[in-house]
Amino acid sequence: MITGVEVAITWSPYPRHRRGHTGRRTTRISLRVIGTEVPAPSIETPAHDRPSYAASLRHLGQGKGSCGEIVLTQSPDNISVSPGETVTISCTASAAIGYGLHWYQQKTGERPKLLIYFATSRHTGVPDRFSGSGFGTNFKLTIKVTEDDAADYYCQQGNSFPLTQ
Repeated sequence: MITGVEVAITWSPYPRHRRGHTGRRTTRISLRVIGTEVPAPSIETPAHDRPSYAASLRHLGQGKGSCGEIVLTQSPDNISVSPGETVTISCTASAAIGYGLHWYQQKTGERPKLLIYFATSRHTGVPDRFSGSGFGTNFKLTIKVTEDDAADYYCQQGNSFPLTQ
């Protein structure tokens, strides 16, 4: 029986794998359905198999990610909701990035899927229970939760190089 959904935040460094890129740190929001078995995430994917916006899990820590100049911070640290309820995930940029913020969902064993681009635009095929808002430094991803939403959620700024998650 499904008793709710838990949102947890973890931090992991993003390995250097392309010329000219500094090491990246990624903030990840994990949305898990409580009371169900969820396979453990892959510890690392070879760089040639990983899109540039993906992240590999190496070390867990605080809820901040950084790369170069723009730091993105996702929150909350932990929250529990039941299917049918609404959860809001926040992403704060250390400098103004206009609408240059994108949201991704990554389910265990799958590549990241673009949900929201340029802060508010829903990608093709994404249900309207996902919505994005924000401008400048403060952004939100709002989800009317279903059991199918168990995944990791990432924000990525695309306003300035290097791109950061």
